[in-house]
Amino acid sequence: MKRKPKKPTEPFGYISFGKNGAVSKHIFELSHEKEDQEIGAVERFIGGLNQLSDYPNVNGFDKLPEADHDFTLDTSAGSITVQLTELVERDYAKPISKQEYNEGKCHDFIQKAPGMIPLAADNYWLQNCLRRAIERKLEKFYAKSDSETLWLVVFCTSTYLQTEYYVDGRLRVSAALTEARKYLQTLPNCVFDVIWYTNLLTRPVHIWPEGISREQQR
Repeated sequence: MKRKPKKPTEPFGYISFGKNGAVSKHIFELSHEKEDQEIGAVERFIGGLNQLSDYPNVNGFDKLPEADHDFTLDTSAGSITVQLTELVERDYAKPISKQEYNEGKCHDFIQKAPGMIPLAADNYWLQNCLRRAIERKLEKFYAKSDSETLWLVVFCTSTYLQTEYYVDGRLRVSAALTEARKYLQTLPNCVFDVIWYTNLLTRPVHIWPEGISREQQR
């Protein structure tokens, strides 16, 4: 019996604070089997997408053969093909030695576990990691028919990377999201009709094209 491919993953989640002072931890983890992991990721993406009123409602999905695209979504706007790719912390952070940590040469860290030396986050790679994830997928030269709608979904199980966030009640856009959009604006064409980012916890962020409406996706 052929063994299913494995793919490392890490738990992800959040802490909630109740009005009564209660604190609760909500932790999730995708499967370590590649196929099941991707199914789990797309299920959480769909759950978030269906909470957005301006986009097609997804009624279900099918997993496609490994050598093809990843999924097809059955939506209120018709069938949509999906390519799924993961962005991991090692795309913008690296292990460092105890000496490097004590010397204070790094300033931004991702603490993985109490008592362990954290990963050192590199601001340049953090700013460009989303662009690079999209670029890697475009380098595969995917093909699609004129009648096919193709989405790219970039997912990450870390909340360290921010794309959109609020400061003093105002929506802000991160440097990583800005760089990804600037890169896409330079392309003469893009095989992906729509590109998304999701951390699997909060609502999916629409990367490209900007300002698309639900009606334009029909």
